[in-house]
Amino acid sequence: MKTLHIALLALLGTGIGVRAADVSDLTYTNNTIYVTITDCDENASGVLDIPSTIEGVPVRLIGNNAFYRCRNLTNINIPDGVTSIGDNAFTDCTSLTNVTIPDSVTSIEDWAFNNCSSLTSIIIPDGVTSIGDGAFYGCSKLVSITLPDNLNYIGFGAFTNCTKLESITIPDKVYDIGQEAFTGCASLITITITGNDTNIGVPAFTGCANLTSINVTPDNSIHSSV
Repeated sequence: MKTLHIALLALLGTGIGVRAADVSDLTYTNNTIYVTITDCDENASGVLDIPSTIEGVPVRLIGNNAFYRCRNLTNINIPDGVTSIGDNAFTDCTSLTNVTIPDSVTSIEDWAFNNCSSLTSIIIPDGVTSIGDGAFYGCSKLVSITLPDNLNYIGFGAFTNCTKLESITIPDKVYDIGQEAFTGCASLITITITGNDTNIGVPAFTGCANLTSINVTPDNSIHSSV
C-alpha cells in the first residue's frame, strides 16, 4: 500500500493544479464589437482551441501578455477572424510545440513567441505583413518556418537564437530585415533573398557559424545599415 501511495505521488507530483485547457481558462474583454483575449490560467494544459466567438461576439485580438508563462500548453489553435497577436502574447510557453495561425492575422507583435523553446515548426499565413522585434527570439527547437509572400518587415532580433533553423527564404516584398534578426542561428546553412530592394540591418547574421550560402535574385539591390 505504501508503494502504491509513493507511486501515485510520483505520477502526480508535477501535475498538481494542472488541467486540460478550455474556454473557461480565458479572461477577455468584450466591447460588443469584438473580443480581446487578455489572460489565461497558467495551470491550463494540453491543447487549447480558442473559440471564434465568445458571448456571440467575434474574437479579434490576442492581447499583450495573454498567454505569458502558460508553460503547460502544448498546442494552441487561433481562430479565423483574429487579426493581431500582441506583445509577449505567448512568451515563455515553453511546452508549446504547435500553434495554428489563421490567414486573418496581419501582424505578429514584439516578442510574441519569445522563448517558446519547444516550438519546432510554424507556418505564418499570407495575411501577415510584419513580424515584430524578438517575435521568435529563443525558439531553440524551431527547425522550419514558412514566411508569407505579403511580408514586408522582419523586426530586430526576430529569430535570434533559433539555433536549429537550417534555412530561410525571405519573400520578395520584404524591404527591411532588422538588426540581429538571425543572430545566433548556429545551424543556418542557406538564406535566400528574393526581393529587389532589401535593407539588411547590421549585424543581421552574426553567429551563424554554418552559413555557407546567401542566394539573392540577380537584380536585387541589397543595402546594409548600422
